[in-house]
Amino acid sequence: MNNGSPICINDGEVYDKEKLNSFQIDDLLRYTNGTCTINFVGVVVSQGSTLFSFPKHFDHEKLSIEEKKEYAKAIASLLVKGSSPINFQKKDSKSNEFPVDSYLLVVDYYKKFGIYNKKIKVENITNQGRPNWKRTIRKSQKVIQDNGIVFLPIISIKDKNSSVFLSDCMQFILSNTYDKYSEILNFVLPYKEFSSDNIFKNFKACVRKLKLIKNRYFKDSEKELIQAMISYFEWLSFRNGVLAITTTDFPLYWESMIHVLLNKTFSGIDNDGIDLSNESTYKFIKQSEKTESCENREHSETQGFSIEFDHIYISDTEDEIILFDSKYMKSISELNYKQAFYYYFLKEKYPQSKIHNGLIAPTHGAPYDEVHIDRTWIEDVSRVKGYSDGLKIIVHYLNLKTVIDFTLSNIFEFKAQMRERSRSKG
Repeated sequence: MNNGSPICINDGEVYDKEKLNSFQIDDLLRYTNGTCTINFVGVVVSQGSTLFSFPKHFDHEKLSIEEKKEYAKAIASLLVKGSSPINFQKKDSKSNEFPVDSYLLVVDYYKKFGIYNKKIKVENITNQGRPNWKRTIRKSQKVIQDNGIVFLPIISIKDKNSSVFLSDCMQFILSNTYDKYSEILNFVLPYKEFSSDNIFKNFKACVRKLKLIKNRYFKDSEKELIQAMISYFEWLSFRNGVLAITTTDFPLYWESMIHVLLNKTFSGIDNDGIDLSNESTYKFIKQSEKTESCENREHSETQGFSIEFDHIYISDTEDEIILFDSKYMKSISELNYKQAFYYYFLKEKYPQSKIHNGLIAPTHGAPYDEVHIDRTWIEDVSRVKGYSDGLKIIVHYLNLKTVIDFTLSNIFEFKAQMRERSRSKG
């Protein structure tokens, strides 16, 4: 598939557009004052060349080529398996975006029933086939002769194996996808049995023939299979050798992944680090709070701002609060004012609570923790002896592939989170 090393970039990176022309991804780039910025996460394959766009704050340069491929495979699987009708970016038939739903429908049909093979009955007015007297009497003209009545023409029924073309289409779709993309897409079905039919050199002709055949079938499962084939060949006929599995909304994926991970494995805070185990007793929720009280008439005309916590846990006795924010950004080198405000807001509302405050960001290597800001040691902030405002924010870096692999093993919970958070953002 790939004749050389993949081109590796990062979402949010400024890049030379000329080096990306062959991938036809103008709709995935952002242009500002003549500067080209990468605006997606995912995989693009174009005529022997491969482009990996990794998330922000992900140091792919420290990885080997094989490690980069493994990360890219995991990201592609996440984008495919995590998509749903609510959050999946709908593409028109001329898009380079790989028709995931269509391909997986063909795979699912093959796993259940094998390569399509069904004979259909076709009427004809020749002498070929078995006479269908019922339809002949109803449809043909009556000719009276000396020895009786003759019906002309005689309508015959002949079994026609028109499913051969559908079988060939299934084989081509399964073989073509595996042959060209199995090195980078780990969800493809191993299959290699190409048809010798020359029609597969003209994908538009395949689309036309499939549309004609579709009208002969009545079962929903058959119509869905044929429509999936049509979508696949439409993609092939317009894409000019380019496959893309991408998203411009990876922050939503990261936020949803972290929420599933916390609710499944979080077991506490130890020396400012996150403890993860096989089972969590903590229940994190996404929660909104109004920042102002409108009970006072003086403030009734304000805009009523609110804040939203990505992942918050409040103990039953309200003596402990754990607050995490999923951070998907290029750098966490500047003070995160939003997270600091969250702390002071919660401290005012729950003055007796111990508040753990953290950011969670992806890394390429082993997990580690880093102090973002620490004011716990500062006394006399408000001229009160022994007072400490307690603000401390820790950045928790988690290995991206580990998080993705965990998500893929809990895909139903992840898709539920994606639906919920897509609705709240929409």
